[in-house]
Amino acid sequence: MTMPDRIEIDIPEWAKDNNIYIMAGMNLLAYRFRGGPLMVKTEFCSMCGKCCSNINGKHPFLTVDGRCTYLVKEVGDNDRWLCGLGGFRPHGCAVTTPDAEYCTVRFEEVVE
Repeated sequence: MTMPDRIEIDIPEWAKDNNIYIMAGMNLLAYRFRGGPLMVKTEFCSMCGKCCSNINGKHPFLTVDGRCTYLVKEVGDNDRWLCGLGGFRPHGCAVTTPDAEYCTVRFEEVVE
């Protein structure tokens, strides 16, 4: 069976003024903020760990020198960092859309 590469859904009236997130496992695939366009992820996280190492302000967990204490270096000879919470990381961390210059995550507007 071939999986479709297109998802169509009618948004109920009660949900039209809400932020909408489409997840692929624990990764944000697409989002639409209230009244905005649908944005689809086109480039993925490089797992550099910088977004969890440069925290200024509110964060749900303890930070030490701006780094989330759940950020851990992946085992092996590489530069990848992982969230120690795995699939239990909070929704806010999973759907964040960083706009920092170093971030490799990119979204593009769906134009029909």
